[in-house]
Amino acid sequence: MSGFRRLLAVFFFLFVFTSFAAAEVDTRAIAQTPLNFYKAIQAQNYIMGWNLLSEASKARISTVLAEDLKTTPQQARALIEADDARVRKGFWEPFRTAANVDIYLGFQYEYVGLENGVHLVRLSQPGAKDGKPSNVVVTEENGYKFGMVETYKF
Repeated sequence: MSGFRRLLAVFFFLFVFTSFAAAEVDTRAIAQTPLNFYKAIQAQNYIMGWNLLSEASKARISTVLAEDLKTTPQQARALIEADDARVRKGFWEPFRTAANVDIYLGFQYEYVGLENGVHLVRLSQPGAKDGKPSNVVVTEENGYKFGMVETYKF
């Protein structure tokens, strides 16, 4: 085999190998995404929680909050991203209480699979069997994001 063909074979092997490696899904990271969201909210690290949400969730929350604040969704989003005190007191703190976030911290999170373009994560009580896949995680350009809107349909 000539040097050129050998080099071409090595590049082809590397291309195929890295393509398969890049296509591999990090199921543990996906399963931990909703848990990391709930942990951030419980710790009152609302910016971290916000950054773990899908774009669809961010858009819906911004729209709902804009109605409450009598502003535009873009302005509401800017307030969220600035960790504005009005948003902390008017949205995040009531959400943390109403959602009873502590419950979610006690669940086990298991990757179920990919369905209709979204990842499904099963939440179950420790020791329970066959919990229903209930949380949606989406892949976006900057990583895995918790699809709160996709999960709870609000």
